[in-house]
Amino acid sequence: MYVTRAIDRKIGRVLKGQLRTAKLEDCLRQRSLIRKYLIPELDSSPWVMVHGDLSGTNIIIDTKHDISGLVEKLSSVATDPSHQTLELTLGTSQELLILALPNIFHCNSQPSSQDSSLVWRSKNTETKRRDRQLFLETIKNLCHTHGEICESFYRVLSSKDEIRRYWWFTAVSNQKLHQVMVKVNWLLRDEEWADEDLASEWELFQRENPSILNEQQSL
Repeated sequence: MYVTRAIDRKIGRVLKGQLRTAKLEDCLRQRSLIRKYLIPELDSSPWVMVHGDLSGTNIIIDTKHDISGLVEKLSSVATDPSHQTLELTLGTSQELLILALPNIFHCNSQPSSQDSSLVWRSKNTETKRRDRQLFLETIKNLCHTHGEICESFYRVLSSKDEIRRYWWFTAVSNQKLHQVMVKVNWLLRDEEWADEDLASEWELFQRENPSILNEQQSL
């Protein structure tokens, strides 16, 4: 799976001393959350149309402030032509979700060195929370006309873990956000780590990644 491979590559870089901004323990903790946040049915769900750079400057609105078009091309990854119209709708909505999700963190963009201090602050505003609620209500209303696919979409996005899942997933490839998530204990309370077993996670990593360990031992 993509997420597992990405985290394992990160662990490999930590073991080689190539990633000084992350610790092995923190990466194993992130890896252990795969079982908490993985949604198996999404692996077989229809693919969607994705914009990839949906910002205010790329959205066209009409005189009534309704969205009338998007600037720049969409990347088509639809697997079933009969679903293209629906997937275009849901794909656009998925990008809008990112705008509606509480922007919990704002990190400094480019540090001068790996030893630079981490600068971040919370941006989970009332406006962000209201936007997210409006977005979810819109998706819920679409379920009446778009059926099972939209219902699955809403079920995932409205789950209590969705915000934490989103930031956990984003931190897989964003090292600054990884540092922030470590600072805030991956947005989990201490009691939610009661069953944590990093020793077992390390053993699992070793079994699944003999090539990474061999590379590290050959250095």
